Amino acid sequence: MKRNLSQFKDQTFDVLIIGGGINGCGVARDAARRGLSVALVEKTDFSNGTSCTSTKLAHGGVRYLENYEFRLVWEACHERRRLLDLAPHLVRPQSFILPLYKGDSRPPWMINIGMWLYDLMAAFKNVKRHCMLSVKQTLEKEPKLNAAGLRGAAVYYDAQLNDSRLCLENVLEAAEHGAQVANHIECTSLQQKDGIWQAGLRDTLNGEKLSVKASTVLNLGGPWVDKICAMIADDIPRKVRTTKGVHLLTEERLTGDNALLLFTRADNRVYFVIPWLTGSMVGTTDTDFTDSPDHVVTDKADAAYLLEETKRVFPQAKLTAEHVVTSFAGLRPLVFEPGKSESAVSREHVISEDAPGFLTMAGGKLTTYRAMAEELTDRVIKKLKLKNSKACDTKKTPLYGGALNNTIEAYINERIPGLKNIMPEETAAALINHLGTKHEEIATLIRENGELGARICGQHQHLLAEVDYAVKVEMALTLRDFMCCRSWICFAPCRGLDCAPKTAERMAALLNWSPERKEQELNTYREWIEANHAF
Repeated sequence: MKRNLSQFKDQTFDVLIIGGGINGCGVARDAARRGLSVALVEKTDFSNGTSCTSTKLAHGGVRYLENYEFRLVWEACHERRRLLDLAPHLVRPQSFILPLYKGDSRPPWMINIGMWLYDLMAAFKNVKRHCMLSVKQTLEKEPKLNAAGLRGAAVYYDAQLNDSRLCLENVLEAAEHGAQVANHIECTSLQQKDGIWQAGLRDTLNGEKLSVKASTVLNLGGPWVDKICAMIADDIPRKVRTTKGVHLLTEERLTGDNALLLFTRADNRVYFVIPWLTGSMVGTTDTDFTDSPDHVVTDKADAAYLLEETKRVFPQAKLTAEHVVTSFAGLRPLVFEPGKSESAVSREHVISEDAPGFLTMAGGKLTTYRAMAEELTDRVIKKLKLKNSKACDTKKTPLYGGALNNTIEAYINERIPGLKNIMPEETAAALINHLGTKHEEIATLIRENGELGARICGQHQHLLAEVDYAVKVEMALTLRDFMCCRSWICFAPCRGLDCAPKTAERMAALLNWSPERKEQELNTYREWIEANHAF
């Protein structure tokens, strides 16, 4: 995947997609596979907004049953199953325990009915069916739980996912099928003339200005969709309500292999404690956010809220801010519904056409991105009357790197013997978990240059060859692109600060950075890390 901006000048595309989050990348993949000419621009990096700050779950949304959003839960449960089948290197089954305490607003019988309904929404094809646990069984599974007032628990199943790479692999596959994609390109203006849209663009890395033409424009900017709408008219009704979601990453693993779904006492919301990397992920919050979407960070109130609620469930951990390795915060671009509380706003999506050939999609869930992309691409094909386009095939086609023809565990066991001579087994397993079938491209780089087989840092398993691969194949153009969206080094115990200089040195050689540019990249990354730990 090469960033070739000259390609934008050569044609009028069927579709210009503004926004490189999961929806933009998912639509690019679907549309390109069906034969449409596609251009996609993203003003920062692919996934570097809402899509990389999720709770890292592919889930049906058991809590949405309380709001009677049955269609949404049904669709999400079935899309979760597809993700498990088509991207097994990125999406893994995860057991969840929902502990039940005296004083909870939802009694055990209600939870049990909800769990049966959740299994029904998945057509009983989930990883396993739910079950109810006694107090003793609950504490045997999770002995660190607060036993005071415990009444038992429910066990159900969803899935964990790598949100950044899910987004990236959609755009990589789109590019393989002819889409012209570019990160760090901001759309600055939109005009329509004689039925054709022209977008003014700006390269945010060097300030270069350019333009692109398209028959249709898809506004998939997530929290920025209203700003994009304002480029064509100032009277378009508000599309999104942005709420902030904050996650804390603890150094200590709070649970065993299970994730927890918990009810807060402060405001009767649900939140999660999930085993993640070497510690636990705690989150998320759900509060209205009205400032610029470009500046979203965890504040002291966010951290205090999550720590206080989690201390109640894990009193022995005695959690404080000092136990938090780092945090991340993002915005949910929910459909604007005035008068509702943050958590009551629907997670459904809405597609609107506010000018001929200008379509906006707002709302939705990460889990249902593929179905949303199919719906929007169908609408574009119908609008453009493209009779020769192909049928959607993303329901059955493995994602880029996902054609394992086996379970991820069996695939790893099958491939490790061939990698033993160039890397340790633990490193090989981590690499395959990260890249699926594309791990072979990393192995090839190492066989050509043994020095690239070195680990970047002792705090994680990532290899120097992955830097080369990210730059040459995955369009990583800044240090943060690699540290946050091509890898999860920024969430390691060192937060990437130990290996940032070494990584920047390698990227500088590959991208011909000046010494000043390299230092700027390091400073920008360090400032970002500091901002996410300022609480």
